[in-house]
Amino acid sequence: MSKSVDHELNSTMALTRTSSKVPKSFVYEDLIFHIQTMQHQMNTMTKFLDDQCKNDGQLRKELKSHSLKFIDPYGNLTTHECFDYEMINTIFNKYKKDYVPKYLQKWIKIGKMNQNIISPFEDHELTLSVSNYTDDYQFITYGELNISIAYGEKAPLQNLLLRVLLTDSIEKIKMLIQELKKIKNLELKSCILNQHGLSNEQCWSQSQLLNLNDTVLSRKLYEGNCGIMATVLEEKVDNQRFSSGYRLFVKTNRGTLFDISVYASMTIAIVKELRRDVE
Repeated sequence: MSKSVDHELNSTMALTRTSSKVPKSFVYEDLIFHIQTMQHQMNTMTKFLDDQCKNDGQLRKELKSHSLKFIDPYGNLTTHECFDYEMINTIFNKYKKDYVPKYLQKWIKIGKMNQNIISPFEDHELTLSVSNYTDDYQFITYGELNISIAYGEKAPLQNLLLRVLLTDSIEKIKMLIQELKKIKNLELKSCILNQHGLSNEQCWSQSQLLNLNDTVLSRKLYEGNCGIMATVLEEKVDNQRFSSGYRLFVKTNRGTLFDISVYASMTIAIVKELRRDVE
């Protein structure tokens, strides 16, 4: 390794050692300052090494590296040689810039998958260097879908956030909702989010029916204002309408008797909220 590189690295490491001597007694602002200083020094060292590697082929050979694998939004697997000193967050930013189309930049995130379950990276994991990962460690691109579940026309919507792949089918998403919420039968439509003042039935009538073979990509569910509305259907009921459910009669402490419509799939919390609305 060249003398100039050695000198720069030694200088940066010396500064890092100096800044790490945090007094035992400090205030929150001091801690933030020390963290920011260390991050700045790491960024400076990373930039210096990047610049040196561009012009020094021998240095590139001497620096340690790991092979990391990425699955892009369309399901393609690529392998990238990354230097051990590089920060994972920097690697992610470079990957998104080079391999993710502009129309997906805001929606796409990078995480990990284990037994078909997608998990995001914690903030502290993003500050780790490549050296913390083994060769052929695999990362996956994914996005988040907002799901609004309607148990009836007047029932409050239940919100669910799903991590999905761009190529996931509506059938797979439907099965995920059914499994997570223990719902036997439901119908899905694409909807525009945050339509204030509209009832569940109005939102449902203005939404577009999703077919099971549709995908997140084909229906453009990655767009910022798109989501999915899921309507719970009762057995032996016309699927084009909300289930009529059951009539539950409630008597207040004052002796007033009133009825509310409930459904077998509703939770006790939802029924209580309906009762408060009527009272």
